[in-house]
Order: sequence, then C-alpha cells, then structure tokens
Amino acid sequence: NVNLKFGMRSSDVYRLQQLLATDSKIYPEGIVSGYFGSKTLEAVKRFQLKYGVVSSDSETGYGLVGPKTRLKLQEIFK
Repeated sequence: NVNLKFGMRSSDVYRLQQLLATDSKIYPEGIVSGYFGSKTLEAVKRFQLKYGVVSSDSETGYGLVGPKTRLKLQEIFK
C-alpha cells in the first residue's frame, strides 16, 4: 500500500522488480536489487503504457507506482 518511486530502496521495490522482470519486453534488464533506479523507472513506465494505467507520458503518475499501478500489477500478476 506504499507508493513506490525513483530513488527508493525497499523490499516492496524488490518485489516490484521481480514481477516486472517476468516480462522481458517491459523490463529487459531484469535487475532485482530493491533499488528503484532508472531501469526500474523505465520498466514501470512501459508497464503503465502497455496496460493503460496512463495514456501518455504527460499524465500524472507516470513512472510512479501508486494505487492505479498497484491495482493493475495485482490484476496481471495474480
């Protein structure tokens, strides 16, 4: 239930990276470190665009793992 964003380090980020890494088109680097760096940021953005969480790169929340992105992650990966 915590928003995840660039620069954070946590077990939640680690889990996010594990999920994103299951799709090499979304997260080709597949780095699972627990640190929300630039590669994770780009993967989150690709995920959000692919699954319609945001419609463009100018939309609020682009690159942030907030409620809408968490809901879509749960839907896709459960």
